[in-house]
Parts: sequence; structure tokens; C-alpha cells
Amino acid sequence: IADFYQPWHQAEAQGIRVHIGECGCHNRTPQDVAVAWLRDLIGVYNDNGWGYALWNFEESFGILENGRPDERCESYRGFSVNREFLDIMKTSLED
Repeated sequence: IADFYQPWHQAEAQGIRVHIGECGCHNRTPQDVAVAWLRDLIGVYNDNGWGYALWNFEESFGILENGRPDERCESYRGFSVNREFLDIMKTSLED
């Protein structure tokens, strides 16, 4: 993943700020693979101080109501929350 983002480092070296417009993992991807993928992506973004956005917050790519058949979820205010995804997203706030 680090090699893929090398051009972004080159842009930063020229004074350009980086924001990853959209990222995510579709609900047809198994939970363990999706968690590993998001942890790696968000880790790279956090390590570099880059902003990012999910493709969507709710439904197929999101944290809420994504319908992933093997997700481990919990209920919060009437929503099904993918706790592992939420915890990964929260790492941005903790750094």
C-alpha cells in the first residue's frame, strides 16, 4: 500500500495537501478481509496525516446497516453498527 501512495508523497513535497476523497470495502467482502483492508488503509492515512472519506456512512460500504452477512455488529439508537469498522475509524480521532 505504501508504494501505491508514493505519488501522494511527491505531491506533498510540492506543498500540496492530501485528502483521500473516498475509500471503503463493499459488503460482499468477508468481514475479516474488510477489517484488515480498512485497518491498513486508515493506518496509512493516519500515519501521513491525510484526511479521507468513506464511500458512504450507511449501507453497503458503511459502518451502519451495511448488510455484511458475517459482520459482528451491535445496536445503537436503532442502527446496526459494525463495531470493528467504527473502532478503526475512531483511531483517526485518537492520534
